[in-house]
Amino acid sequence: MNGNGYDKRSWKKKRRRQTEGFEAVAMYWARAKKDGKFGLSYLDNQVFSWSVSDIFDRDLLRKKVKRIPDTFTSFESYLDSFTWPLIEEVHADVFSSLDGYSEANFIEVTQVGNLDASKPILGFRVAEPVKDEKSRETYVPVENDIIVLSSHKPRHVSDLTQNKSSFVLGSVIKTGEEDGFPPDWCVVHLSSAILVEADCHTKIPKRPLFLVFLINMKTYNRIWRCLHLGQNCSNLFELQNKKSSGPVTKAWEFKPKPAEAESSQCSQPSQCFDGRLIEWLGLEKFGLNDSQLNAVSDCVSLMDSNSSSIKLLWGPPGTGQEDTCLCTYEYCCVRDCGSDRQSNCEVFRWHRLPE
Repeated sequence: MNGNGYDKRSWKKKRRRQTEGFEAVAMYWARAKKDGKFGLSYLDNQVFSWSVSDIFDRDLLRKKVKRIPDTFTSFESYLDSFTWPLIEEVHADVFSSLDGYSEANFIEVTQVGNLDASKPILGFRVAEPVKDEKSRETYVPVENDIIVLSSHKPRHVSDLTQNKSSFVLGSVIKTGEEDGFPPDWCVVHLSSAILVEADCHTKIPKRPLFLVFLINMKTYNRIWRCLHLGQNCSNLFELQNKKSSGPVTKAWEFKPKPAEAESSQCSQPSQCFDGRLIEWLGLEKFGLNDSQLNAVSDCVSLMDSNSSSIKLLWGPPGTGQEDTCLCTYEYCCVRDCGSDRQSNCEVFRWHRLPE
């Protein structure tokens, strides 16, 4: 067989494979969208509503975010008090990602097609990630990712402000290979409808197209659902009577001790948390300040008492709550010799707050 005949067969096979990939995505979406489980979350819509200038406005939510009080009037008021601080944290995360846009990971789109006539939902096939460690063209889409759809590789955030169509966000709502969904494809719900020109047969875009990663919303959406389960009366009753909601109930019923009582227990953070204990536990690697170490000390002290009191860790985004919790976790594991994930879970079960 001559070279031309072989090339023609190879081209037809490649084109058929390209067509079959999008057809499989379209068939999957036709079945899946009936379930209604792929709708955007409240937080996704909130992110989509922000312009580039909104994201870079540090005072955007200042009037909406109130200080979380020391006491609460009800279970619902306790959960509601975290709503705007959570949105503020999402805003800070998106800001941080856009601020470092020139260093963002991205991937090129090799095929694209519309999946929904009434919503800006598209199917994208992406290229293989580049194996060069120095390359940023390594992004692999994951469900709940927020991405920027761009016609350019990310160089500077000003690329997104050239015109109204320059800044288009998307939420990755489907990836994976189960249920007949083809690999290397993803379904993305865009923040606005845009015209993406592609070959009607091969679905290859006529102009360069890239997905640029910003943040993943999975954890934020989980927290949001937990905060708003109580909006339904039956859910609220169920939550308040669940054994697992005991710590939450203790939190909103928390009554702070008088200042003099607190000061009598410990006047200086350094006195509360002995430096030798820090060294023995290896906590210096966390780089906590005195205030954070004092918080760890307070939590640890509860484990050795029969008190049902609770300590609240509070602080604006970026003040080290996660590091403080990890430090406490480390203490539990070292103290009780937790060597694996299962035993560590048991450690926390032993040290749960008294019912």
